Amino acid sequence: NSMVIPYGAIAATILERPHVWNLHEFGTAKDGFQFFLPRSEVLKIVDGFSDFVFGASPSLPPTLLPDRDRKSYDFLYPFIRAPETSAVGDPVAPAAALTRPLRLIDLASISWAKQQQTDLRAVAELRDRGHDVSLVLKGPQDPDYVASLQELAGRLEISDRLELEEYDEDIWTSLAGADVVVISAPTHTFGRIAVEGMLSSLPVVYPLGTGIDEYMDDGVTGLGYEAGNPVDMANRIERLIENPALSMALGTAANEKARKVFHRAGFADKFRDRALRLRDLEPAPRPLLPRVILDSLLTGLQRLARESLGLKHQVEARSRELDNTTDLPIMFALVSVLADADVDNDELLKGDGVLDVDNPNLVDHGGFVNVEPRGTKTPSIAMVD
Repeated sequence: NSMVIPYGAIAATILERPHVWNLHEFGTAKDGFQFFLPRSEVLKIVDGFSDFVFGASPSLPPTLLPDRDRKSYDFLYPFIRAPETSAVGDPVAPAAALTRPLRLIDLASISWAKQQQTDLRAVAELRDRGHDVSLVLKGPQDPDYVASLQELAGRLEISDRLELEEYDEDIWTSLAGADVVVISAPTHTFGRIAVEGMLSSLPVVYPLGTGIDEYMDDGVTGLGYEAGNPVDMANRIERLIENPALSMALGTAANEKARKVFHRAGFADKFRDRALRLRDLEPAPRPLLPRVILDSLLTGLQRLARESLGLKHQVEARSRELDNTTDLPIMFALVSVLADADVDNDELLKGDGVLDVDNPNLVDHGGFVNVEPRGTKTPSIAMVD
């Protein structure tokens, strides 16, 4: 489900099973990604270790993997469960006419990458035009960035219009108390908050030129603005203030489209169909594995094995105390399997936890490594299964 986690692909390779990579991001520096390998090498791993690739937006797979066979990738919009009732238990209804003060909400991590300063400047712009608006920012918080936003709000004299809330799972209650969803982040592969706003029958003001464009119809299901431009964002919000009927129409149309496009059956059927096609497929030959990935995998497994060995000793001691209570032998057997795998880890790793590149069970190809099975036994990285 992410280009940054390769271990599912490695497990599938070891087990000789087909593998599907489900991409959710472009992985560029402006998105805040920093890879141990060059991004081009990461994309080669995604391409080479996948029998099929899904992307969270239609443009994602062909953009990242332009040379890949068109028949071996497709887009798969995530399924987002729509609320059946509002926070107060009433059926979800089309968006009501906007009330004053207008309550904006941006649900996202409060961080430099999301650029919520655009929201704050738009609020100040609307205040200067005589509109009474407030802004809720809700999400995991970067303390340094939050401090910078609070300082900016003070300079703009809108501190009394800004609410900062920690993230919790109850987003639908937060959306039920809002009038408009605003999205400040200038880059989106998919834009989950836009869909959640659509499902809540709220008008969504979103940045143009992102993955949101691929399912949002500007002027029909939402209003797009020039990314990073607070004046343009304010212009769109002002349209909603001055035209409540437009707000209601956008919210209603957005809800109808979201329930048609992002429903469970569409997601499940598409995924199941592809899985059935791949089930009996002979996996394609895999490329060589960058040593840094195998190194990190084995180091983690060695740490896990050490922890499991400690657990094994605890279970042994507790078992003796309780005179082998019925469920303890089962637990003992499970942790024994894991702890005993420490033998293989030690064979592939040096004492300091670094990959032993001289180990005869590894075949080195200029910085890339193949793990060679010994007879019928596979080295312990198969523990990832």
